Amino acid sequence: MKKTQTIVLNESKTVVGRILPGVDLMEGIHQMCKENNIQFGVVGAVLGSLSRGCIVYAIPDEDNSMGIGYSEPTHFDGPLELLCCQGIVGKDEDGKFQIHLHGLMGDKNLRIIGGHFVPNENKILATAEVMIQAVEEAEFIRKYDKETGFSLFHFIQR
Repeated sequence: MKKTQTIVLNESKTVVGRILPGVDLMEGIHQMCKENNIQFGVVGAVLGSLSRGCIVYAIPDEDNSMGIGYSEPTHFDGPLELLCCQGIVGKDEDGKFQIHLHGLMGDKNLRIIGGHFVPNENKILATAEVMIQAVEEAEFIRKYDKETGFSLFHFIQR
C-alpha cells in the first residue's frame, strides 16, 4: 500500500504581510492570495492575536472508516494569542478557493487550544503576520477521498 503522495517543487514566490484588526483570519489570507495572484500555496507562518477564535477538532466517530470525525464549532472569547498557524490554499473540484488552516491559540489562563480554524469566526485583534509560499508548479485540488471519507487536498504536478 502506498504511504505518501509527493511532488517536487523548484520554483515559488513568498508573500509576507499583515491582516488588520477586525478582519477574519481566513478572509485575510484569501485576500492576500487574491491580491498576489496565488491560486495554490502553503501558509507557512501566522502569528498575532484574535478577539475571538473558533475551531473544530478531531473526535471519535465509529461511523467513519478512519474512526474519527470533527466536533461542532467551538468558540473562544479573546483576547487570544495566535501562536502559530499553517495550512494549504488551493481549489475544490469546481474551482472555488479553499483554505485548510490549522493552528494554536493561547488564552488568558495560559491554556493552549488547537484545531482547524472555522471560516468567518476568527477576528483579528491587533494584527496577524502572515507568510504564504505560492506554488506555481502544482495544483492543490480538494476533493472527496473514499479511503478516509473526508475532502482532502490532492497534489497534481503541472
